[in-house]
Amino acid sequence: MNEEKKRWFKSKLVDIANQYFVSSTPKSNILSKEHLIALRNIKQNNEVMILQPEKGSGVVLMNTADYVAKMKSILDDRLRFKIDKSKKDLTDSTEKRITDMLRELLKEKMIDNSTYNDLRSRGLRLPHMYGLPKVHKHDVPLRPILSMINSPYHKVACWLAAKLETTPKLAHSSASSGR
Repeated sequence: MNEEKKRWFKSKLVDIANQYFVSSTPKSNILSKEHLIALRNIKQNNEVMILQPEKGSGVVLMNTADYVAKMKSILDDRLRFKIDKSKKDLTDSTEKRITDMLRELLKEKMIDNSTYNDLRSRGLRLPHMYGLPKVHKHDVPLRPILSMINSPYHKVACWLAAKLETTPKLAHSSASSGR
């Protein structure tokens, strides 16, 4: 069996397993004990990562070493990323700056007390990056995703997005999606 057929088979197997776990059909009829054991082995194998594809639905199995190498090559691109040599976690100082800004907006009555309390962040974490495989392209490159969930900017960004959603849309825009 060639590599492409093996990857297709693994992907199909994991997809069936995912459908099995989320479906309401009787579980005893879908997968055999051997299938479940095989799926458990794939999931426990640290040399294989189970990922979502960039587009569409499904499951992608990728060698962990390949994933790490591809992410490292993305991060090594000096045109897109700059190394912060201080290696300091700026989460606390960023949180303080946002809180100070919100306090100033509250003082100026630009936001109310409820909004201030909703937007003030506590117990935050650093944004993190991960890659989604582009299975429709040669050599399956990764699309970098920077997850800002629970970062200092998350609540303010969600609030601002909701506010902008209610503003009238311009008929024409000169903005383009860079890539």
